[in-house]
Order: sequence, then structure tokens, then C-alpha cells
Amino acid sequence: MRSTYAFALLGLTVASGSPVQAAEPPMPRIFQGSQQFGQGEWQIDILSSSLPEAQSMPKNMSMCFENITKLASTSGPRKGPECPSKVLKDTPQLAMFESSCQGTTTKVTVKKETERSFLVDSTSVMTGGERFDFKARYRYKGACSKPGASVKVQGSSEQCQAMKLQLAELDPKTMCADAPPGGKAACEDQIKAARASIEAICGAGN
Repeated sequence: MRSTYAFALLGLTVASGSPVQAAEPPMPRIFQGSQQFGQGEWQIDILSSSLPEAQSMPKNMSMCFENITKLASTSGPRKGPECPSKVLKDTPQLAMFESSCQGTTTKVTVKKETERSFLVDSTSVMTGGERFDFKARYRYKGACSKPGASVKVQGSSEQCQAMKLQLAELDPKTMCADAPPGGKAACEDQIKAARASIEAICGAGN
């Protein structure tokens, strides 16, 4: 919850009623008529965030909604009375939602700009009164371009350039050379998985 990525995901999941949140209310009026919402790849332009981590995060990223929803479903989604949610306002152009879970209350305001663009403003208050604000624009890009990749960052970004430098060091045979015989295969699989993750996020050829 304390990461910018989590807030970006939260803005969509709380509003849409995806498996990440507890309750699954009917599709809000603001999303009716927008056939793309809840599917495909969305570009997220971060406009502001009170999270310290936001300073080092890319200002724009893309998320594949289907992959995120599938991940949330298979990782044990929180449901039931312990995580109540409700719609505070529901109009064709503006909607407000509130969700509470594990001591954190989140309010999300969504403004419809076009059929493919939504402005999301969220505030979360943690146990103890700590508050975090997040504001971003979500724009539909089309079908998910890379199966299995939930999040993508522009390949030319500073963050991706740093991650790509790590690829040269992430050589399974070199890094697992001193691994115990019984754990060598598992070690190599972990390194390969790390490489695949970086390539999925930033794009192997970008």
C-alpha cells in the first residue's frame, strides 16, 4: 500500500470492483459505455503523490488490467465484511468510492474526461492517522501488448536503464556456480525469473 505502484493499482481496483477489493458492486455509471474499462492496457500518468517513493518512480507506466486481475484472484483476494466498500457518489461524469481494510480507509474520486480517459484522485488514511495522497490520469491504450506482463515502464526511462544494466550481471551459470549441487537448478531458475521480470517491465528490445 505504501508504494506508488500500489496506489496506481488501487485507483483502478477500488473503482472497478475487481477481485483486489472486498465487495463487488455493480458497474458504476461513470464506467458504463466505456467498453475498455476493466480490460486491456492502461497508461498511468502520475500527476502527484505524497509518497516519498514517488520521487524516484517513473511519471508514467502501463498496466495490463487482465494480468493484474488474474494475479489478484490467484493470490487470495480479500473479501467479506472485514473489507467493506461502498459507493458514495455515482453519476455519468463523477464517482466517489470508499473502501476500508485492515485499518486503512481509502477514498477514491474518479472524473471521466473521455470514454478512454479517467482522472483518479485517492486518499488513504492508515492506522494511526498517517495519510497518503495519489493523483493520476488513466488512459486506455488497447489490448495488452505483452502476455504475462502486468506492469510496463518506458524503456528509455532512468529506472529501466538501471534495471537493464543489471541484466549483464544476472547470468544464471555465473551467479549459481557456487550453489550446492542440490540447489543449483533452483538458483538458476530464480535468476532466469528475475531476468524475465526486468525484460517484461522494460521490454527486452527497447
